[in-house]
Amino acid sequence: MVKSYRSVFLLVCVTFLVIVSSPKNTAVADKLIGSCVWGAVNYTSDCNGECKRRGYKGGHCGSFANVNYEFSDQSFQSVVLNLDTGLASIIPGIRNGFASAVDQATGDVYLGGSDGIYKYNYCSNDIEKPALVHRTDIFDMYFDDKLYFVDTGKQNLYAFKDNNKCLVTEVKENLIQHFVIDVNSDLYFVNPSGLFVLEKGSKSPVFVYGNDISIRGATTDTYGTPFFVAHNGIYSIDKESKQLVLVVTVNNGYGLAFDRSNNIVYSEERSVNILTPY
Repeated sequence: MVKSYRSVFLLVCVTFLVIVSSPKNTAVADKLIGSCVWGAVNYTSDCNGECKRRGYKGGHCGSFANVNYEFSDQSFQSVVLNLDTGLASIIPGIRNGFASAVDQATGDVYLGGSDGIYKYNYCSNDIEKPALVHRTDIFDMYFDDKLYFVDTGKQNLYAFKDNNKCLVTEVKENLIQHFVIDVNSDLYFVNPSGLFVLEKGSKSPVFVYGNDISIRGATTDTYGTPFFVAHNGIYSIDKESKQLVLVVTVNNGYGLAFDRSNNIVYSEERSVNILTPY
């Protein structure tokens, strides 16, 4: 089984999205607080009951870290959050860091901001220069067999291969904000009209769900199953009915990832939450 690096780098895509204004180059995470986190409610008083009701064994089915920021002149910044220690640190070299992607086979991390796409350096906790993609404002990214990204201005989807960016022609007529590619190589994407899927081998996307929920991010779990985070919850796809299915209710969700144990890790406005059943 390929090791998952999302346990460290949800970090990037979740924690910066919780920021409504710009942080300085400092970030402090409170210690992990034991709680039973479901639907943005702290069930500490009846954690056993809530976990049992939802099919989780034991009295502690979640924990969270609050991340506090001071503000600066940037709208967004990429942050690494260590899920084991709760320590957070801002990646200083990228301006308006708003997107991230992880190559699950190698552990390589890619960060996108106002000036392009950069590779992350674990040793320096900063980006490597020069940029892989220059002079492009990046809105979203995902790594499948190669790196894919959306530019903020045109909201087009590109693939990055052999040091060149190539427009994904099958969806060139569609605006794309967030997207993900599942284990079957089906492309799910979100735009102002709703959620769509371009199945592998198809030449045109199919409508899945409307815009009555505000989807703010997409990813896959360790098995390649697509999940989506919205303002009111985390959703998956029922493959037979091709409909969205609510997994858990959240309060003002922003970012989503899975750790190496396939636990859901998501952010709300000022916290990162981990659902860990046992």
